[in-house]
Amino acid sequence: MSDLDLGAEVDPGEELGSLRTPEAGAAVEIALLGAVELRGIVRQPERPQTFELLAWLAVHPGGGDTDRLVTALWPDGRPRPETVTKRVWDARVVLGLDGGGELNLPKHQGALALGPGVRTDWAAFTESAASEDPEDWRAAMALVRGEPLAGTDYRWATGILANMVSAIVDLGARLGEWALGNGDVGLANWAAEQTLLACPYDERPYRILMRAAHAAGNRLGVKAVMDRLARVVEDDVEPYDFVHPETVELYRRLAGPASRRYPPDNGTQANDGGSPCPERRAESA
Repeated sequence: MSDLDLGAEVDPGEELGSLRTPEAGAAVEIALLGAVELRGIVRQPERPQTFELLAWLAVHPGGGDTDRLVTALWPDGRPRPETVTKRVWDARVVLGLDGGGELNLPKHQGALALGPGVRTDWAAFTESAASEDPEDWRAAMALVRGEPLAGTDYRWATGILANMVSAIVDLGARLGEWALGNGDVGLANWAAEQTLLACPYDERPYRILMRAAHAAGNRLGVKAVMDRLARVVEDDVEPYDFVHPETVELYRRLAGPASRRYPPDNGTQANDGGSPCPERRAESA
């Protein structure tokens, strides 16, 4: 049995009665689709590590027992019991109590987990992405503010980050294709740009932008998209050898004579144009 107690209700010198309920009408939310943000909370965390604890809980709806949590958040060694207690307590104070006076961060059946009154943008995204309604897809993509977990380097998040980025890119492509098929150039552009907030290195949104520009009769816009992609590739830490042939073929077909300089063909095999974004921060899990 673990010598660490995730169910410890109080930090030394604190009382459970000091926990407060967020302001009336405020929805407690942990936002991960960009920089980690805590919304509708009682106060900001006192410890930076509390953001990591809450982010971990936000992508593990079932929570975790002591061993699972410690393994994820302290990968280099087992912490002192009081260290865990202080971090859990800080998170509890941040989230406070729900409208019924219950903890928003309770311990249930041996696991620490977010209470039902705490929402996450990632859960909202996945629910809307599973819908067959393009309006729900639009609502999901509107939640994207940047690369998921931007500005963090959580070691436990590597595989999760890859899955999140992949889901955003796939949904952005689905919405963009639907918009183009229904003559909504503005929505197609928006879907592609939202996708690029999360992963500027995937070529699929650039192809959607080219097709949208072409649909609007904007040949110079097609060229501008290719120029933009070329700049991204050139500035990458580990640049592509070339833009993917599918992207080049589309560009040449849509842009006409202005496309001749993209790219020189020396027979080198290009990548498939898919998302390398998570791998730029860490190896895949």
